[in-house]
Amino acid sequence: MEAPHVTLTIWWLAAITGTLIFLLYFMPIMPNRQQQRNICLAPAAGAAALVLYAVFRHESIQTLLPMYTAIVVAFPLGLIGHRRDMKEKLRDREVNGPSRENEPSIGSTIQVLVALFACGSAALLYVNL
Repeated sequence: MEAPHVTLTIWWLAAITGTLIFLLYFMPIMPNRQQQRNICLAPAAGAAALVLYAVFRHESIQTLLPMYTAIVVAFPLGLIGHRRDMKEKLRDREVNGPSRENEPSIGSTIQVLVALFACGSAALLYVNL
């Protein structure tokens, strides 16, 4: 199966849009400024990991834009319907520390894994490795 051609400009726009979606989803549910700063670093860390991969594997960074986009979009997609619960658990964790009660539910964990698998699989159609 061959994916339709998507220009490099479109992939850059998709990556930027995916990053904005990620930040718009996660920033409001973080209970304090430190965690908001940390969540802002997550897309940068993902991009840095893909850049390192590209450098060490002698790949073009642009060929990995679909994978980056898929990863940053998969997390918000995987948590659709769990935002309020996640916000409450993050606040509880900040006040009471880590406990069994404020861990992510099995349902949300499975949903995130399915979204990562689905988005990653779709992105592999566009990655030229």
